[in-house]
Amino acid sequence: MLRAKRSKKAKPKAKRFVRIVEAVVSDSRGRVLVLKRSGNNTIYVGKWQFPGGKARVGEGAKQAIKREVFEETNCECVSLKQIKRLTFSEYFRGRVSVVELVSFSCKLKGTICLSKDHCEYKFMKSNGPLKRILAPISKKVFFD
Repeated sequence: MLRAKRSKKAKPKAKRFVRIVEAVVSDSRGRVLVLKRSGNNTIYVGKWQFPGGKARVGEGAKQAIKREVFEETNCECVSLKQIKRLTFSEYFRGRVSVVELVSFSCKLKGTICLSKDHCEYKFMKSNGPLKRILAPISKKVFFD
């Protein structure tokens, strides 16, 4: 007796949770700090973003932003205040992720010295050209 083969349906990959933190750092003239992504990154090379990144497993948003700002700028994050928290789903690299984006405002203490993940920094006014140059996640922080 011949049996028909059952087709194996591919199981969808489970959603993963990712917490991303970003800092809107302002200077005394009301401009915000943006960092240009270097060729050491795999995505959004040449795009500008606010300092920040992914939180580690078990790391709170405040811990993560302090660590990320220090890693990326070699400066201490002071006068830290949470300004926004968004949760959304995003399809990225073949998988759906639930993203929690937590943004903070802060000031920097120290002299900026960039990590290898960034090749340039500047302070910009928050209108006009800023929206055109930002990476997608950073746009959500400021413009969504």
